[in-house]
Amino acid sequence: MNSSDQIDQFLSRVTSHIRSKEAKELVDRELRSHIEKRIRENKDKGSSHVEAATLAVEQMGSPSSLGRVMNQLHKPKVDWLIIGLFSLLLGAGMMPVLFFTPWMGGSSYSLISGKLLMSAVSLAVVLGIMFIDYRRILKAWPLFYWGSLSLLILFFISGNFYNGQVFFRLGDHIRIDSWFVAMLCIIGLVGLVTERKGKKYFPLTVTAAVWVPALFFGTFGSISVSILYLFTAMTILIVSLKNKREIFKLAAIQVGSAFFGLCWMLLILPGYQLRRLQYWINPNSYPGSSEAYIPNILQGFLDGSVMFGRGDSGLSLNLLNEYIFVGIVYNFGWIPASVTAVLLIGLLIRMFIITRKTADRLGMMIVTAGVTVMIFSTSWNLLMMFGILPIVTFPLPLISIGLTSHVIFAVFTGLILSVYRRKDIVGSQTAAG
Repeated sequence: MNSSDQIDQFLSRVTSHIRSKEAKELVDRELRSHIEKRIRENKDKGSSHVEAATLAVEQMGSPSSLGRVMNQLHKPKVDWLIIGLFSLLLGAGMMPVLFFTPWMGGSSYSLISGKLLMSAVSLAVVLGIMFIDYRRILKAWPLFYWGSLSLLILFFISGNFYNGQVFFRLGDHIRIDSWFVAMLCIIGLVGLVTERKGKKYFPLTVTAAVWVPALFFGTFGSISVSILYLFTAMTILIVSLKNKREIFKLAAIQVGSAFFGLCWMLLILPGYQLRRLQYWINPNSYPGSSEAYIPNILQGFLDGSVMFGRGDSGLSLNLLNEYIFVGIVYNFGWIPASVTAVLLIGLLIRMFIITRKTADRLGMMIVTAGVTVMIFSTSWNLLMMFGILPIVTFPLPLISIGLTSHVIFAVFTGLILSVYRRKDIVGSQTAAG
C-alpha cells in the first residue's frame, strides 16, 4: 500500500465516526494537513517517504478514538436555552388570551385557536430554519432585497391601508404587510453588506439600500416599521465597518441622507401621528384630546395594578396587541409581569451572547440583525407603556397577538439558532481560511 492510500484509509476510518457531512470534510482537511506536516518532519529526520507516512499515521493515534473525539468537537449544536425561553414566552402570551375568553362569547374560540396556531407556526418556523444552513439562505440575499422592493412598489400601487399599516392579502388567510417586508429588507441588507460588491460605490449603494425602503415605509404611514428598519440597518452598517476611513465616509453620507429623509417623513406624516409626537414632547399641548386618551388609560391601569393582579374583565381587546404588557400587569399583577419580562430579557441576553461567540462574519451579521430587531421592539414596547417613548405600533415579541409578528421573530430566532448550530464548523473553516 502506497503512502497516499494509507493516509486515505486512515482518514476514512476517522470520518466514519462523524455524522455531519460538512464536519467530515473539515476534519479530513485538518487531519490531512497535520499528517503532511508530520511527514515532512519525519523525512527531515532521515526517514523515506513511505516510512515517514507510516510513522505519521501511527503518531495520529487510534482512528476510532480520534473520530469519536472529532465528532463531539464538530457536531452541530442546539441551544436548548433559547428554544426553552422561546417556548415559555409563547406560553406566557397565552395567559391573557385564556383570561379574556370567558367574557368574549362566540369570539373566544377563534381567539384561542388563533393564538395556538401562531404558537405552533412560530415553533415550526424556528425549528425548520435552525436545520437549514444560514449561508444558503443568505446567498439568496438579492432575491430577498429586490423581492421586498417589488412588494413595496406593489403596496404603493394597490395596497390596503388600515390603522397606520399597509398590506395586501393572498387568499382569505394570508396577509403580507410592511412588517413582513421590513424583515425581507433586513435579510437582504445583511447579504449586501457582507458581500460588499462594488467597493468603490459601496457607500452610495448601501445608503440607497437603507433609505429607499425606509422612505417607502414612511410614505405608507408605517412610522414604527420605518424606525425599526432604520435603526437595524444603521446597526448592521456600524458592525460591518472595518476602518476609520470607511466609518467617516459612510457616516457623512448617512447624516446627509438622514436630514433629507427625516424632513420628508415629517412632511408626509399623518396628522394623528404628528399630534401623538407633539403630545409626547409636551403633554400640555393637547389637553383632553384623543392623543392623551391612550397614555392616560395605560397610566390608569398601571396605577391601579397590584402585586398579583385584579382579574378585571372590563379591559379593551387592544390590550392583547401592543399594549399586552399593561394587560398582564393589571390582570395578573406585577410579579407575573416581572417574570414575563425576565424571560424575555433572558432570551435577548442569550441571543446577544451568541454574537460574541460567532467567528463567521456572515453569521455574526445575521445574529446582530436579529438581536437588534428583538431588542428594539421589546425596548420601545415596554418604554412606551410607561410614557417614556411615544405611542406607536411595536409588538412585544412572542407575547402580543399577531401572526406576522410571531413569524418575523421566529424567522430571526431560527436564523440565530442556525448560526449557533454551525458555529464550531464554520468557525473552524474561517480560522483555517
